[in-house]
Amino acid sequence: MVEENEFRKLIRGVWNHAKIKPTYNCSRQKWTDSVWSIHLHALFLHFLSRLIAVTFMQTEFVPDEGWQSLEVAYQVHFGKGFLTWEWKYGLRSYIYPLFVGLPLHFLNSFNVGFPVRFVGFARLLQCALLLIGEQCYYHHVVKKYGIRTGLLALIIITTTWFVSFTGPRTLTNSFELALNLVAMTFLYEGYTALFVGSVALNFVVRPTALIYWVAFTPEIFSIVFKSRRSFVTTLFVG
Repeated sequence: MVEENEFRKLIRGVWNHAKIKPTYNCSRQKWTDSVWSIHLHALFLHFLSRLIAVTFMQTEFVPDEGWQSLEVAYQVHFGKGFLTWEWKYGLRSYIYPLFVGLPLHFLNSFNVGFPVRFVGFARLLQCALLLIGEQCYYHHVVKKYGIRTGLLALIIITTTWFVSFTGPRTLTNSFELALNLVAMTFLYEGYTALFVGSVALNFVVRPTALIYWVAFTPEIFSIVFKSRRSFVTTLFVG
């Protein structure tokens, strides 16, 4: 029983240490430096985990990794390739293929080999977008709930194997995930115009992305109608 109590005290002490609050023998400057140190370490470890995931990604998960993005980008850039029927009838947006097709201009200018390098650079671009979305979410949680909860949220996102497996892939679903994280941050930070713009972009790329925000409808209306300025700005951007 004594050893068990000592173990509980040890775990509680480690957990409480993450609160990072100033005490009588800890100056304000040291506290600020500690917080920045934790942020930088979290950013580095998060970046490293995503970089490892995309570097060692040598497989294809679903055919849409090509048909929704890479093959379309290649066809737009070189004027040849195969397109599925929904592209021929204009049922899909070209925004995401143009986004992941940006490395084509670089590779073509320097005569770098295809297609493995194109796929790798496109995945790196998508991984960078995912990192931006996840970091926006992390900093919002830290600001609202504290650094301990923020670190916990970042650990959960980083260690979710399916996000690591599919997040850097050239799928519109991965693009949707990153944009939703950014839009959620804009919503709760009060940037209603940027929120509506992000959701609108997501809707243009993938209309079913709007389903995700149905659950947030009460909160969205409460934030948008909080002031006349927010409502007019949101209406204008929408």
